[in-house]
Amino acid sequence: NIARKWHVGTKIDYKTISFVKLKDMRNINTILDLTASVGTSYRFNTNHTLAFGYNYNRYIENMRINEYGNLEKDYYALINKGSFMGLLHLYGDDGILDTGNNRPWVDIVHHIGIQYHVNINSTVSAFFELNYKTGKGHYGNDSDNAVVYMRHEKNGYDLNAQLQIKKENTTHVFSVNGNREEITNKEQLYQQVSTPKGDYIMEYYGSRELSHRTKTAGAIGYTLLWGASAKNAPWQLNAEYKFSATNRKTSLFPYFRKQNIKCHNINAEIGRAFRYKNNNLWLKYTAGFTTGSGGNPIDGMYVDSSGSTVSPDYLNDYLHREREYLTAKRLLSAITFRIGRDYKNKEVYMQLNATYIKPLKTEYVKGDFLSLDMSVGLAF
Repeated sequence: NIARKWHVGTKIDYKTISFVKLKDMRNINTILDLTASVGTSYRFNTNHTLAFGYNYNRYIENMRINEYGNLEKDYYALINKGSFMGLLHLYGDDGILDTGNNRPWVDIVHHIGIQYHVNINSTVSAFFELNYKTGKGHYGNDSDNAVVYMRHEKNGYDLNAQLQIKKENTTHVFSVNGNREEITNKEQLYQQVSTPKGDYIMEYYGSRELSHRTKTAGAIGYTLLWGASAKNAPWQLNAEYKFSATNRKTSLFPYFRKQNIKCHNINAEIGRAFRYKNNNLWLKYTAGFTTGSGGNPIDGMYVDSSGSTVSPDYLNDYLHREREYLTAKRLLSAITFRIGRDYKNKEVYMQLNATYIKPLKTEYVKGDFLSLDMSVGLAF
C-alpha cells in the first residue's frame, strides 16, 4: 500500500520445461517462459476504482536435432508455413533442419491494460477492462554469423465487461468478452558474405510475407449464485456462448492458400456445494455442444507459373483432421467432484474430473474422447 487509496503490486512467473522425443530423430526441446507483471490501482471513493497494469512475457523454445547411428534412411519434415502448406526439408541438410545445432523460437509480448470498477448502487456494480498487446519474435539464432529464418509480429486487444446484481439470497452476473488478434510471419532473405578477416556474416536484404492470421472471438455468459452469500453459495448455475472466426492466408509465391474457420460453443453448468464445519464438498455437472463451419482450403496462384518455380508441399490429411477437430458437431459431458478442508483461511483440496466428448459425424478424427484428471492443491 503506497497510500490509503493507492495500491501497487508486482509478480514474476518463471517456468522451465525440458523434454525429448525418443524416435529415430532425437528432438531435444527446452522451454523458458517468463512473465513479469506490475499493476497499480487508485480508489477514488467507495464507488469508483481505477487500475492500470503491464505484463511482459518472454517465451523461448529451443530445439536441437540429433541423429544417432546410420540407418541409411532419409528423414523429411514439412516446414509448415500455414494451413499445412510448405516445403519438405531433409533432416541433416545445411539449413533449417541441420542436426547438431540449436534453433530457438523466441516470442516477446507486451501487454497494457486498464480496469474500472463502479458501484452503481448498493446492489448493482459493473466492471470494465480493456487490454492491448503487441509483440514480435523470430526463429533462428539472431547473431552476425548465424541465420534468422523467420520473424513474426503480432498485435491484438481484449475487452471485458461484467454486470453484477446482488439480491437477498441470489447474485446474478452478466458478462461479455470480445477480442481480436493479428499475426504476420515473414521469411528473411539473406546471403552469406565473407569479411576481410576470413570469416563470414549474414547479410539480410529483404523479407517476404509467408502467412497472415486474424482471429476474432467473443463470448457472453450468465452466472447465478443462489445461497446465503456469493462466496459460499450452495447452488451455482452457469451458461455461456462462445464464437470465434479465424482467417488464414499463406503465401509461397506464386502459390497461396486461404482458410476460414468459424466455431460456436454452448456450455451449461450446475453445481452444488455442501459445507460441514471446516469440510467442503463440491459437485458439478457440465453439458456442452460445439459446431462450426469452413476450414476447407482455397488454393490458387497470384500469377501463372513459368515452370521454374518450386511447387509447395501439402499435408492435407492433417489439415482435415484439424478442421474436423474445430468444426465437427460434438457433445460434451463432464462431472467434477471436489473435497476440501479449511486451514488457516485457506483450503486444502483434492479434485477429480471426468470429461466425455462424443463426435456426431466425423471422417478424419475417429472415436470418442474420455479423460480423467486429478489435482491436489491449496486455494487462497
